[in-house]
Amino acid sequence: MRLHQLLGDYVSFVESMVSLEPAEVKAATVTSSSVRATGKMAITGAGIYASSLESRDSILVNGTVRGGFLVAENTVRIHELGTPSGTETSVKVLHASGRIGVRIRHPNTLLQVGTNRNRNLVEEYNAVVKGERHANSNTSRRRLA
Repeated sequence: MRLHQLLGDYVSFVESMVSLEPAEVKAATVTSSSVRATGKMAITGAGIYASSLESRDSILVNGTVRGGFLVAENTVRIHELGTPSGTETSVKVLHASGRIGVRIRHPNTLLQVGTNRNRNLVEEYNAVVKGERHANSNTSRRRLA
């Protein structure tokens, strides 16, 4: 009976955590780490190196992302993605109406919004990938807002 009570208390605790306010993460640099947030993430310094980030909202990176994997529910914006030598780096937005914007996109980077996937073989500038609910859902040379 005691085990049943403990399990019930644990389930109540977990359910209460789901209903909490979104928690945002702000960091200058993330290196060889795994970071999760229930709210927005902002990386304001040098960037992200060989790390995994997951956000239930959006991820903004003012610096570079070199190696690793980023996942967000809605939007990802990155200044520089990957390396000139082609280190594999992936970014995924889960919502079909989401968007990924990258100012400098190096070769061998994978961008995915919903089921729309795009891997490049050459360097690109001002790349935008949108989900299947947007018109013209592929990379472009447009300027990011």
